[in-house]
Amino acid sequence: MARVDRGRRSGGSWPGVDRPRWTVVIPPRVEKTLAGIGRARDRQRLRLAIDELEGGFVGDVKKLQGMPETYRRRVGDWRIIFAIDFGTRHITVLRVAQRGSVYRD
Repeated sequence: MARVDRGRRSGGSWPGVDRPRWTVVIPPRVEKTLAGIGRARDRQRLRLAIDELEGGFVGDVKKLQGMPETYRRRVGDWRIIFAIDFGTRHITVLRVAQRGSVYRD
């Protein structure tokens, strides 16, 4: 049986349809954390994942319980914690850390 192309691309977007963009805010302390990550590959993957947030919620994104409008994105052993303001379409990156320590204060 031949595969039928339904006109969809990866990421769930329709051809020719632009999704609204989000403004991603990265505070200086998060930039400092990113700059301090030892492995260049991890640093690049995290920056790419943060850049992808401008186009919407792609990847492994889940809402955090007990924290209003706060989500996390999983990138390997790393986590990106971010807050969403749906009214202004702003995403603020709150924290970037390894899996074992990201949820601790």
